[in-house]
Amino acid sequence: MKADFHFNHAEFDTVSQECKDLISKLLVIKPDKRLNGQQALAHPWFNNLSNSNAGSSHTDVKINSQVLERLKSFKGVSTFKKAAMNLLVKTASDDEVKELRATFQAIDKDGTGMIKASELSEILNQRDVTDSEIREMIGQIDYHNNQKINYSEFLAATIDVKQFLTDSRLKAVFNQFDTDSSGKITEENIVLAMQKLGQEQMDQN
Repeated sequence: MKADFHFNHAEFDTVSQECKDLISKLLVIKPDKRLNGQQALAHPWFNNLSNSNAGSSHTDVKINSQVLERLKSFKGVSTFKKAAMNLLVKTASDDEVKELRATFQAIDKDGTGMIKASELSEILNQRDVTDSEIREMIGQIDYHNNQKINYSEFLAATIDVKQFLTDSRLKAVFNQFDTDSSGKITEENIVLAMQKLGQEQMDQN
């Protein structure tokens, strides 16, 4: 809490100086002196990590055909279902979404945590997907209505629900909407739950 730290631990013997520099710049008490998320992702340590692991340019990114089909078919989905899916994917483990996370990071070229139409176009134009189709795609997936796709929204649209959904996860999502713990979900429950999730208005589907 005092930002009084050092790297004189055995765990850091094999850690690079660039990584230590990044940690040091993040462990700063004053927010205006501390790296923000975007600045941190632009740090040389991340760039070197990406270069050593990726071995390809952004335009060489290949999207799994099944992932692309799920992106394209995620349309006509109600706000309620989008909310449920966004809650559901938050229970995913790193291993379960490893490939999807790598795909998202590859598309999110500037490391903002958001996929813009221009970034998606750069990838999907190679698959004969038009700009208008891409804008429509983002509009369908974009749960927060900011014309961008964040990580949770991307997972909600591309995850294989049949393999991912379990009784325990379904129950956890159900409980989020069962706001009065009555064992059933009423219209009032849904309205209250959606308000808590930042959705003041819902479509009627």
